[in-house]
Amino acid sequence: MTMPECKRRPNQFFSNVCLFLSCLFVMTLSAAAQNLSAGRPTNVPAEYVVTPFGYMHPSCLVHLREGESVGKNTVHHADGTVENVAACQYPRYKANGDVMAQPATSKSTETETATPPPPTISWDWVEDVTDFYSSNLGKQSSTWVVPADPTSHDGQTDYFFPGIGNIMQPVLGWGADYATGWGIASWVCCSPAAESAAIPVNAGDLISGTTTQTCSNGSASCGTWIVSTTDVTTGQTTTLGAEPTQGDQNEAIGGVLEVYSIAQCSDYPANGEIVYDSTFYDYNGNFVPNLTWTGSASTTDSPQCNYSASAPTQSQIVLTFGTVANLNGTHTLTPQNSTGSRLDDWQSGTGNGNQIDIYGANNTGAQSWVFGNSGVSPSGFYNIAVSYGAYCLTASGSSSGSLVQLDACNGASSQAWQAVPAGSGYVLHPANNTSLCLDVQGDGTANGTLVDAYTCNGGNNENWVLN
Repeated sequence: MTMPECKRRPNQFFSNVCLFLSCLFVMTLSAAAQNLSAGRPTNVPAEYVVTPFGYMHPSCLVHLREGESVGKNTVHHADGTVENVAACQYPRYKANGDVMAQPATSKSTETETATPPPPTISWDWVEDVTDFYSSNLGKQSSTWVVPADPTSHDGQTDYFFPGIGNIMQPVLGWGADYATGWGIASWVCCSPAAESAAIPVNAGDLISGTTTQTCSNGSASCGTWIVSTTDVTTGQTTTLGAEPTQGDQNEAIGGVLEVYSIAQCSDYPANGEIVYDSTFYDYNGNFVPNLTWTGSASTTDSPQCNYSASAPTQSQIVLTFGTVANLNGTHTLTPQNSTGSRLDDWQSGTGNGNQIDIYGANNTGAQSWVFGNSGVSPSGFYNIAVSYGAYCLTASGSSSGSLVQLDACNGASSQAWQAVPAGSGYVLHPANNTSLCLDVQGDGTANGTLVDAYTCNGGNNENWVLN
């Protein structure tokens, strides 16, 4: 298994790590480390595994069961007993194959080599949006949707996460805990590192992740944190409680794409784009409204796969990667809770405020919608106009439950929609509040059921197939 890197930037790959002789890597039994050869430097022995600390010998890894915790060179069992763990006796390697730490009594690995890999991205924070706030933070809260599965399987690992500092992160991963599937887990780093029990998730599921200090509001620096990751769609949660961490509690991580062993652009999720809705609170518990986001996307990694990282709004973080679909053109929209229905302009009206509903498929112009992104702000969003005129799909407000209606196209943010791949379809977010989704009201299926902009919940009534 590959694990999310506990550093902020590639050029800091192994800075600020735990002291080698006392560092224990911790993970759940269900997330047993595996040996990935793609992108491995030739001098790293074949049996070594990828960890947040670089390539390590399997004997240096400690598996954490439910109810266990760690101390310095110790494992605290659920029954109260404490087990001493021997210090690692093998060298550790950086991503480029350099020896990072060499214990005085380390065993030789000079005769062990690995098969030379093809040119790939062996490891990188490919793109991220971050900010260092003026004071320490006390909480991060984010939601995002599990993207479509990658169409290629080259042993790659794709990680998506927000968080605070290094490393307190609710993490979504492809090819990590599950070889060809998505999973979520919570992480902290790195005295020592710990991962919560992994949970399998599916494309289209809504993920919620929080990082929260255990200290009372007003504590300028907190030594322990709770990281929780939830699949809102299924109701399953995996949590790390009161875990120790260190440093950088003022760094807001709006969203990151971190990868191992990328050989081609199709190793990323299909039609790649992910949108985080990320909010942060200071150590006094106050909402932080003025983060100055900085987006960073690789221009040197090979392959280059349409990388971009931006923050169109204070809470919205957009990462693109892979081959991004161009949806310009005419489509029908089928809600996945009622596949015989289509998004419909009620009675083919063209007046401002005309209601939008779902109705049985009838091949009329009222169910044909023209997507266009030329000149639309934010970049990459679409205006969605009914086929017979310059009348655009409009969120009537920015609060959950605001009805969606038809208005004359006017360039407003309420008429700009972001199409995010989810399973076989898309979820559509209005730019005036990207935590909302185009939604069939009340999960209804009857003709004439109204459509609104509702808090994203991963339901089939918010997943639309474009035909």
